[in-house]
Amino acid sequence: MPPRLGHKKSRAGCRQCKARHVKCDENRPCGNCTRHGVPCSLLTWAPGGTQSMSSTPPSSSAQGSIQEDDLRSPTNQTINGGPARPPPTPSLPINFVLNPIPGNADPHSELSTPDSFPFLTRFVNRADYIESANWAQDLELMHHWTAFAAWSVPGNEEIKNLWKIEIPQLAVSHPFLMHQVLAFAAFHLAHIRPADQPKYSLIAAGHQNKSIRAMSKALPGLIPENSDALFITSTLMPLTAFASKTTDDPIDDIVSLFQLIRGNHSILSSAFVRILQGTFGPIVRTALDPPPLPLMVEMLSHVDQLTALLEDPDLEPTYRRICVEAIYNIRQATNHGDDPGDRPIRIVYTWPIKISSDFMLLLKRHDSGALAILAHYCIILHLNQLEGYWFIEGWSSRLVEEIFCQIDPLWKPYIQWCVEYIRGREVIPSA
Repeated sequence: MPPRLGHKKSRAGCRQCKARHVKCDENRPCGNCTRHGVPCSLLTWAPGGTQSMSSTPPSSSAQGSIQEDDLRSPTNQTINGGPARPPPTPSLPINFVLNPIPGNADPHSELSTPDSFPFLTRFVNRADYIESANWAQDLELMHHWTAFAAWSVPGNEEIKNLWKIEIPQLAVSHPFLMHQVLAFAAFHLAHIRPADQPKYSLIAAGHQNKSIRAMSKALPGLIPENSDALFITSTLMPLTAFASKTTDDPIDDIVSLFQLIRGNHSILSSAFVRILQGTFGPIVRTALDPPPLPLMVEMLSHVDQLTALLEDPDLEPTYRRICVEAIYNIRQATNHGDDPGDRPIRIVYTWPIKISSDFMLLLKRHDSGALAILAHYCIILHLNQLEGYWFIEGWSSRLVEEIFCQIDPLWKPYIQWCVEYIRGREVIPSA
């Protein structure tokens, strides 16, 4: 494969240039750090063998898809420019995600079967849950669903009536949907009854686990008779996952949620037309020319500043393309929805579906450029919190603060508006 024209690989460059994916002239200090007025690691640090992106162009597809080794994580520094943070570790060992078998499990038991859907497995809660035939408890949850929780699911009155009346009837014949409905109701009870939060969170986790296991069995047999139930379950499951409010790294958590949304969509997309024309079509139907949302317009003006930054000719072309496409996908996603009250939650789903697998890889690596784009997605999450969607409460602040903590200092000015808006402070207009 011929080398990339006009680009000589720098293997001894400074950490700052590697984090920005730009060519380093290897002077001490280098020209880029001198121009930006930041400390250069070459003055105090001898570079090791860590490489930036591959110097040869990708060849796996016409779109320039890249392999994981072609992208390297940036220098993750503290806000004060202190010691580098250790690289992020996955929430679960990879062998557990791909084959979640407890150490003392019977190799012939149901738990010993390799998992074909790891994007679901990530959300199997490992809290102890005592199995019981407490039908009164389930009746309590179903009553709470029809009386209260269903009304908190996004949508207009027509859609809310589907959630309240039609979906419980559908769930009677599909246990994976029934358990997902009960899990959502239990998380809602945990939210509105803080004194009973541990109790209902545990109940919710149990139903979530059962829903995921039953759905994993049903997905390979997608047929018209179960496509509605699988679609509704896949729509409700991310909301329930948001409501679970895990205590792990919020960046890793949101990446896992993106994988859940993308995984379900890739499997159920074949049934989309039939669902659109059926009883539950209003849940997925969108307007062709929805009115603009003022906050989204303001957010897009700020994310466009990132596009200008990415025009830097020193950036790797493949890296630039991936990030610019992700920004374009945000603009695409904001055009989905029927009315202003419905569209914010649709954007939460739409952007993760539209972004490329290469950009997902950058997010997994906690790459600074990808995190800067993700910070603008936090505005979308924050808008949903302002709309009163309880299951998203706290996500925008946790995520944007972690991004600000991990991102390279050179990118921080480009997410300052996101951070300050979510903090609720006045932002000084840029010149």
